[in-house]
Amino acid sequence: MAQGSDDKKPPKSDLYDLCGSAYDSFLHIPLEAKVFLLDKDSVILDTTTCDIDEKYSNYEFKVPKKENQYIIKCVRKGYEDCYQSVSIKPRGRSYYTLVPQHLMKKKKDIYKNVDLDEVKVVGTRIQIAYRGDTLVYDASAFVLPEGSMLDVLVRKIPGAQLKDNGDIYINGQKVDYLTLNGNDFFKGNNKIILDNLPYFTVKDIKVYHKEKNLAEQYTTMGPKKDFVMDVNLKREYRHSHLANAEIGAGSNNRWKSQLFSLVMTDHSNIAVFGNANNVNEDREPGQDGDWKPSDSSQGTKTSRQTGFYLQTEDKNKTLSEELDGVVDWSDSYQDSHAHSETFSSDGNIIKGNSSTEKNKEFHVNLNNTFQLFKPFVMSCFYSLDYGKTKSYSENRDSTYRDYLINHTSRDTKSLINNIDTRIHLSMYKDLPWGDMLGLSLSGNYLSNKPDELYSKNHTVYENPTNKDIRDYYTDNNHHGYEYQASLNYSYSLPRNWKIMPFLGYGQSFSSQHNANYRLDWLKDSTYDELGDLPSNEILQAQAFDSNNSYQYNDINRKYMSGICIDTGTKNSFFSINFPFNFYREHIHYRQSSLDTIARRSYFSFTPNITYNRYGPNKRSFSYSMNVEEPKFYMLMPFANNTNPLSLRINNPNLKKRIIHKLSANATFHPDSTDLSYWVGVDAKYIHNAWGTRVTYNTNTGAFTYMSDNVNGNWNAALKGGFFRSLDRKRLFSLNVDANVNYDHSADFDIAYNSETSAISNVNTINTGLNVRLGYRLRSFSAGITSKFAGRFSRSDRKDFENINACDYQYGGNLQYTIPLIKLTLATDINMFSRRGYNSNQMNTDDLIWNAQLTEPISKGNILFKLQAFDILHQLSNKSYTVNAQGRTETWYNSLPRYFMFSVAFKFNQKMKDK
Repeated sequence: MAQGSDDKKPPKSDLYDLCGSAYDSFLHIPLEAKVFLLDKDSVILDTTTCDIDEKYSNYEFKVPKKENQYIIKCVRKGYEDCYQSVSIKPRGRSYYTLVPQHLMKKKKDIYKNVDLDEVKVVGTRIQIAYRGDTLVYDASAFVLPEGSMLDVLVRKIPGAQLKDNGDIYINGQKVDYLTLNGNDFFKGNNKIILDNLPYFTVKDIKVYHKEKNLAEQYTTMGPKKDFVMDVNLKREYRHSHLANAEIGAGSNNRWKSQLFSLVMTDHSNIAVFGNANNVNEDREPGQDGDWKPSDSSQGTKTSRQTGFYLQTEDKNKTLSEELDGVVDWSDSYQDSHAHSETFSSDGNIIKGNSSTEKNKEFHVNLNNTFQLFKPFVMSCFYSLDYGKTKSYSENRDSTYRDYLINHTSRDTKSLINNIDTRIHLSMYKDLPWGDMLGLSLSGNYLSNKPDELYSKNHTVYENPTNKDIRDYYTDNNHHGYEYQASLNYSYSLPRNWKIMPFLGYGQSFSSQHNANYRLDWLKDSTYDELGDLPSNEILQAQAFDSNNSYQYNDINRKYMSGICIDTGTKNSFFSINFPFNFYREHIHYRQSSLDTIARRSYFSFTPNITYNRYGPNKRSFSYSMNVEEPKFYMLMPFANNTNPLSLRINNPNLKKRIIHKLSANATFHPDSTDLSYWVGVDAKYIHNAWGTRVTYNTNTGAFTYMSDNVNGNWNAALKGGFFRSLDRKRLFSLNVDANVNYDHSADFDIAYNSETSAISNVNTINTGLNVRLGYRLRSFSAGITSKFAGRFSRSDRKDFENINACDYQYGGNLQYTIPLIKLTLATDINMFSRRGYNSNQMNTDDLIWNAQLTEPISKGNILFKLQAFDILHQLSNKSYTVNAQGRTETWYNSLPRYFMFSVAFKFNQKMKDK
């Protein structure tokens, strides 16, 4: 914004803000208009230009804080000039006035037809650019296989990391959520838009800090902006009806189908989608080697999903509403084999496990958000979740040291229904003297009923030979509610400082009913099969295992207070919060030998500090302290021995744990080059961490577990990376990211036949390095990829065997489209190697090769695709974990190699103007 021409400017505390916006009067789209500030005699005092933030326009002038009259003039080519008069009468600490919207009308001759000669521009597209504080990725600069979805494009972005659950990280910082053309789109469920939106519709992807809606800003503590990734569609797909569908079949009875449809207008979006497949895989051939065996899908899965999204707003943008719903159901099968070693000063304990599991899952999710901006600001969010899961599993375990100690078989069958519904209402009101008043209300109800488990356990002890047979039915239903209300007052100070004291009250209720029945106690063999339960109350009473059953009702009342101090500008934000919460908890706990009412009171202080600086060179810093009390029912005297090899005992002396987290990140983007680099630091320390005391019975091989506090757990991580082009034509690019993590893990040493307080400390260094060299020229692209991940563990225990394990890979990928026939080949081949693992079966070399051919016809509206996955049949799934108490190596079944032929159709129809 240009500043006024007066030489003597008043102090910032004596300035007053005039805030306004400019929109097209018919379409109500934001306009980048030039704005003039005039006095009442039409003398120009200042000029500026409207900033466009997706679907919003805004400008700001600073004027002396005194009663006065002004004229605001907006000018834009092709539009008639638009004027607004405004009178300001500052009161108290008020520091701004909203100018009525400038609704600009197009000039009548703007619609004349003008014939222009066709101009064709050919050049190398720049993948990354900065526009103010926004990082922009040009989708057309990335060479992707035809038929790819948005997730493939995101994986290609330099500095981006896409997790299996849909979480996205840009330069080490997690993206809060995805938006579509500036609007929320299945907010909180990134995978829906990632897996269903075709990449050919995308113009660019913008990553920036987006301001929260005003109701959230003034009723919640912490940053006023979210870190978002905004997907912007090409012009031809705006104000249009878009549809994309694909159907395919392959070898090994593999199949898939997908449908996505989107209707967009100026003030509404409607989307429906559906997909079904049995490939349990969302990666595409021709990528940067993201086919690491440990990241392969576990087991086989047939999944089906359908959903809808509706977003609408009024023409004046005074209210908006969003509604989305998703239904998904799946059948899965998983086969796993595990080898684990439990560390102990008296000799390590070896366990083997093999299991199979079948699951049927059904899930429904519904979300609705309503926002009102005039005459006051309000936001209301409602959600409903329903899930149903049926499972059947078979497990075979064995325990041994120098000899076999026991082996057991366990078959289970379970049924779980759950429902969770939530509502949150927030609103705030500007007060005439410049302060603000905010109100927040929330509530939720949840229920798990039924929550049933049938199990047959057969354990054989080798020395001396003995058997233990137990058939259990467990009813573990639960329901509860929670509500809270808070009121805050935002006290405005000069230089954009605010002090926000708040008060609140909340209450939660939880009812748990855990009943175990020993069906093997019944003489009638009718109940030997899994899932059979006697309906006769007398028989149920005979089978009731009172020693392993309990129930409780818990009420917890929370009294909230605190203060938040923050300040911010367009390019920075700082806040410090001091929440003080006091709790009064009451529990009625019943068990065979105990029927008691207990009470406790405790205080919680959880401060946090946040600093953000926005722009091309971003900076962020945060510190938080979190206090977690153990669940009240876990402090009741109770021992669960339903599993004869795993006795779990509550610890009434378990104390709260305190978690300190610190994070700092910085991104650098020199103006003179396309070099972009970033660095970050994370650290965590846990005071009174919840460790586990483990006692091992050498005769039976049984373990006894009890939670207890242990100190000495902390970790720290350093991460960084950079991206840049290597030549003037930007044909070659280099992308590097690295990380090193030091983890000090402390837990109780395994005790043999008696308790011990000895602490086992394991220090682990995890390292990672990813390097990619890329080349692209028109329709050809290629890349060379190299990755390394290492785990190096040491301990002061005398019997500890050092761990020096690493995974590394090297390979490449290419994609080329033959111009005349439009045939596209995409392929990748990578060698994945493992070294240093305890089992030789884990030390492998796997050469993974995938390929894809695509051919468009009918002007690209129909696409034929042939995909080949794991052509050399090398892919398998293996994982490795290590902590202070042991290490585990696990193998999972994975999808065998297969070929898939599919046909994709796309349709786009421009909506007619009204």
